[in-house]
Amino acid sequence: MLRYLMGKLGAMEWNRALKRAGFSDGRAPERPAESEILKQKKFGTSLAENRKMLKDILGESGDLVFRDFAFGPQGQYRGLLVFVDGLANQEVLNDNVMGVFRYQQGFAQVAGQAAEGPDLEKVKAAMLAIADVKEAADLEAAIGGCLSGETLFLMDGCAKGLLVNTRGWERRSVSEPETEAVVRGPREGFTESLRTNTALIRRKIKSPALTMEAMKLGRRTRTDVCLVYIDGLCDTALLSRLRRRLGRVDIDAILESGYIEQYIEDAPFSIFPTVGYTEKPDVVAGKLLEGRAAIIIDGTPFVLTVPFLFVESFQTAEDYYIRPYFASFVRLLRFAAYLISILGPALYVALTTFHQELLPTSLLFTMTAAREGVPFPAAMEALIMLVIYEILREAGLRLPKPVGQAISIVGALVMGESAISAGLVSPPMVVVVALTAVAGFVVPTQTNAGTLLRFLFLGLSAFLGGYGILLGLLGMLIHLCGLTSFGVDYLAPLAPFHPQDAKDLFIRAPLWMMLSRPAGLSGRNILRQRMQIPRGDEADAAQREE
Repeated sequence: MLRYLMGKLGAMEWNRALKRAGFSDGRAPERPAESEILKQKKFGTSLAENRKMLKDILGESGDLVFRDFAFGPQGQYRGLLVFVDGLANQEVLNDNVMGVFRYQQGFAQVAGQAAEGPDLEKVKAAMLAIADVKEAADLEAAIGGCLSGETLFLMDGCAKGLLVNTRGWERRSVSEPETEAVVRGPREGFTESLRTNTALIRRKIKSPALTMEAMKLGRRTRTDVCLVYIDGLCDTALLSRLRRRLGRVDIDAILESGYIEQYIEDAPFSIFPTVGYTEKPDVVAGKLLEGRAAIIIDGTPFVLTVPFLFVESFQTAEDYYIRPYFASFVRLLRFAAYLISILGPALYVALTTFHQELLPTSLLFTMTAAREGVPFPAAMEALIMLVIYEILREAGLRLPKPVGQAISIVGALVMGESAISAGLVSPPMVVVVALTAVAGFVVPTQTNAGTLLRFLFLGLSAFLGGYGILLGLLGMLIHLCGLTSFGVDYLAPLAPFHPQDAKDLFIRAPLWMMLSRPAGLSGRNILRQRMQIPRGDEADAAQREE
């Protein structure tokens, strides 16, 4: 029903936008054919005409550089370099590109004799110092390369140009990600550079089966996107579905991975994420080795991974680097913290308002005495505290770090103490909200969904008490069972239950016991390793006897 209503609203908004744009007949305007027009335009043999055509398309931008020069014996050939200042590496341009044309005496054999005319193929062969040199016969390829940091070389008398890879803009170095801190494990994180991110994954998986498919999304931004998977492990149905969804993305700009996430997810009207994201290369490598696929977007350090299951929210990379006993304990702690984060205030309201008989008598007397003088009912008190906490959290995130920390301290200590002293809230409610807030950050992937669920369960408990909480949990469970992520059940391996995958569900079994990859992810290539029980000195002695 919600999907139907949202579709109707979207259609109405689309029709209003068409009328504002002057399309009164109700038909959608055709997709801008700018790229098709550029594909049809070809370079001529006149360098002056080619320069004028580029000027007309690119305009008089201050960062565009047109560098005319002469080369060859007695400067008989004319050339033109076009690049964007700030995107092209000046050292590469001066040493490896212009350096080729400085050798006037030997360039006669490269550029061709005067009788033969200029030869672009021989110029390309002379640029051996550049790793990537390709031809550009149409304007779309030439302009796209220039705006991506490459340098366009045009020569008088040639109807095509060369694109020289001179990309070298300023970029952030590889550092530890702030959103996924670990005690034990790699400290490196993704950056905003696509090629840096692909190299970080290549360092982890040195396999020829690791495949990276390049594409561009966004009609105006032409953002570089890379689909990464391991051939033979990733299911072909998953790849077909992912390519189809990426191909349907028709938007003028892709500025961050969140754009693509909202276009390819299975349940756009659900509060639960069905597309994962991470900043750590080892996490992406681990998911690729399980049969998943990753999407790297240029300009953002967050890499998308699909399919994304509910249980992945409670798993971290560090779980597989430490001893299995403590890892299992911490994972169970995460599940408990998640339940506290969504049910904490609701349970407090239900127990103090509807089900006082469930509380010990001494605790009930203490809580009643603490609430004496509070002018609001428990539900309203919890709502006020939760709203204040969300305001403080948002302010702490958006302000600069020094100011944000001061706001957090003032909000947590001064305002909380003042509210208790003024009799606006009770001390037990402050403890419940504080515990709920801390528990919500234990599972960061579900923080946004948990915030909405917290208010939903609070409203249900305010009207129906414990019965409302049970109805909310039942509805949440039904909704989760109906979700899928790229054809895989969202609650797998819990529903449907896979006994082999249960070793990495609520507990983390030893690595030598997890023989297979998660069901439904890797197609037929399920086996990960052979059974090999470590036996220490006994195994070493048996091997020596053999």
